Amino acid sequence: MTQYRCIACLMALGVTVASPTAGATEAETLNLVNNGDFQGEVVDDLPKGWTANAARPSLAPEFRLVTRHGQRYLYATGAGNPDCAGWVSTRVEITRGKTYWFRVRFRKSRGLNPIQHLLFEVTAGDASQQIIEFHRLKGDWVEGESRIFFPGEGTVSAEVQILYRLCAKGKLWVQNISLVETDPAEPRWVRVACTQGPGSLEDYGLPAFRKALDVAGQGKADLALLPEYINGELVQETLSGPSAQLMSEKAKEYGMYVAGTLALYDEATDRLYNSALLFDREGKQVGRYDKVHLYGPELNRYGVTPGERVPVFRTDFGRVGFMTCYDSWFTDVAELVALQGADLLLFPNLGYDRELMHARSLDNRINVVASSRSGRYGVWDSAGRDIISASLETGSSFKDVLEVHEEGDLRVLMVTLDLNTPPLGGTRLPAPRTKRYWSNQRIWLEPSIERQKQRWWVD
Repeated sequence: MTQYRCIACLMALGVTVASPTAGATEAETLNLVNNGDFQGEVVDDLPKGWTANAARPSLAPEFRLVTRHGQRYLYATGAGNPDCAGWVSTRVEITRGKTYWFRVRFRKSRGLNPIQHLLFEVTAGDASQQIIEFHRLKGDWVEGESRIFFPGEGTVSAEVQILYRLCAKGKLWVQNISLVETDPAEPRWVRVACTQGPGSLEDYGLPAFRKALDVAGQGKADLALLPEYINGELVQETLSGPSAQLMSEKAKEYGMYVAGTLALYDEATDRLYNSALLFDREGKQVGRYDKVHLYGPELNRYGVTPGERVPVFRTDFGRVGFMTCYDSWFTDVAELVALQGADLLLFPNLGYDRELMHARSLDNRINVVASSRSGRYGVWDSAGRDIISASLETGSSFKDVLEVHEEGDLRVLMVTLDLNTPPLGGTRLPAPRTKRYWSNQRIWLEPSIERQKQRWWVD
């Protein structure tokens, strides 16, 4: 069985992934999907054991077997109907409590979007699990895969479904689909540290955060997040200034990632930015995010320039991105970070509304870490669960929770977080979380939203 590209990507990130059994012949033997390669007996133009379904006959796509170069494929098309919606399915027996690799390989015509027009799922009772990660191959070929898991005990009858919808002229050729038992995903633990305070302007600054980084480093944090403007509000610095030097020094000293923001001045352009910087375990700067949604006084009174990019950065435990303070009042920065496959959303701020973080994490299925001057620190998992609201009780996503009180009102929270804990049960690989494979829509609303945001007049 071919090694899939995401496996190599995860290994490059230092993530341990249990690979499915190798060997094409063995995989065919272990595949629970009967006639999953479509080479067996044919009944009514479909593989034996497969049936075509549609809620309304007028919406039924066309499904049939076709042969090209001696290879048989399951072919599907909308046959000119933009409202088409239907599926083919076959029964399988699965054991609750076990983990399976669910895979598909297909060729598609241009204009056919796998996350919008296709759905590959296994249903068992009222529960379903889908393929959520797709990889482009040469030409128009695509491979998709997911680990899936149905909780409980006992063997149950389930259904493997291939759905085609809302694409009038698209064409799909499925080469094979498989469901093979595999090992559960290993937890991917990362220890994060975040800070709260100091609330007073006199105590806020680099001396306090030097102590905070020492606490995080001595606590074996993999990543320490400091809040916004760690050297004080709008104290202008360069990339070689004291804030960057402190973060770099402590990152190297303790072998951990360090992040925080400063007022970054670019002398060449006479521009000032609210910049979040990320330093790796060797003290090297490996990331920079310039705040997109500036607080009013930053732009209007102090001449800070808004950022124009929302990048995501690779670390040795996964991908991270930033959202800074006032960004949290808007939905776009968090969503774009998640769409790019980030595992952690780092949220440095001076103050914020904690209730928003449940929405940002759950909407985007992303873990959030917050450090604040006047608000509480916090860690949310990808299901929106807040370690603080849970009275610091450990759960499936958290362990080894520790609060450290430093001088004054400076506090450090350290939590070990499982980046492989899924938001809705089961086990998953890291995947772009807001592709929303269950978002069954014909159009994307973002262009209409942008037009309304730019509309300055009232009728």
